[in-house]
Amino acid sequence: MERLLDLAAAHRRDGHIDAALEACYLALSVAPDDTGLHLALVELYDERGWAALATEKMDLIEALVDLVGEAEAIGRVAAARSDRA
Repeated sequence: MERLLDLAAAHRRDGHIDAALEACYLALSVAPDDTGLHLALVELYDERGWAALATEKMDLIEALVDLVGEAEAIGRVAAARSDRA
């Protein structure tokens, strides 16, 4: 998964958002419960101009981490939401 995330970051740096999204989607097949990966997708959706999809994903992530109750994940999601505002 780390290689896929590195690949996504490299594509993002190069301005290849679609390729970065594809790498993240592949990483989801390996780690579907990784909060950081889902937050990376929110950022990519925003960069792609898909604000509604980014907001929807953020809402879902927030609901899921609240259900699980992981304090670290809750803090990361709250920080990401505040960064988007």
